[in-house]
Amino acid sequence: MHTGHSLSVSFIAKLFPDRVVKFNQYNADRPDWLEGSIPVSARYGDIYFSADDPLGETRHVFLAGNGLPGRFRPGFHVAELGFGTGLNMLAVLAEWCASGIEGRLTYTGFEAHPLQVNDIERALSPFTELSFHLHPVLSALREGQRVIQTPSLQAELVTGDARTTLPLWDGRADAWFLDGFSPSCNPELWEDDLLAKLPERTAPDGTFATFTAAGRVRRALTAVGFSVERTAGFGRKRHMLRGRLNAESRSK
Repeated sequence: MHTGHSLSVSFIAKLFPDRVVKFNQYNADRPDWLEGSIPVSARYGDIYFSADDPLGETRHVFLAGNGLPGRFRPGFHVAELGFGTGLNMLAVLAEWCASGIEGRLTYTGFEAHPLQVNDIERALSPFTELSFHLHPVLSALREGQRVIQTPSLQAELVTGDARTTLPLWDGRADAWFLDGFSPSCNPELWEDDLLAKLPERTAPDGTFATFTAAGRVRRALTAVGFSVERTAGFGRKRHMLRGRLNAESRSK
């Protein structure tokens, strides 16, 4: 929709008045490919998603880790550090639609180096059960839109270093997907100062989930007011983290 695109440009212009660019023109990452369909970031030396049942991993880590779909309610807002291929967004959108809740799921994704749209399509085409949701997203991205609106989704994609963009974001997420590349490959997205910005951008009873169980990530999230649990990971990964914001840590 034209109105959505205008909202997107005005938001990005407020953040970066000197570089209002379309989604698919911004500092794109061009991946290498493992087995023809698994994207690997040449920039960070890490895979975008696991070769072993990536959709199952998304459902285990990010959906179940955030108590979804059970916590869905009208107006529910998911925010993600590390939009990547968009697999997590499509997976949670599919669950939202299956839940029968009226209205749109709200989603905000933060991404420093967006993939080219053709690479997103190549990465996600094997997930045929998500095709219904994928095609309108691809159409919007090809037009360079940063705001995507469908009958079931209101999504905003914020491009740029999250250490700059997240502090300027005034939303509040009911559930956080923390899905940057591994802390050893992409330490910028796991810095204490960045994670400290999450509580005031988290709704009451808000939660997070992440694939990593790194001790420094657990300690950083605990220090800023999340009740953090290390729990069983998916597949070959033994552990992951999930948590809920403590009531006394919520911004007034």
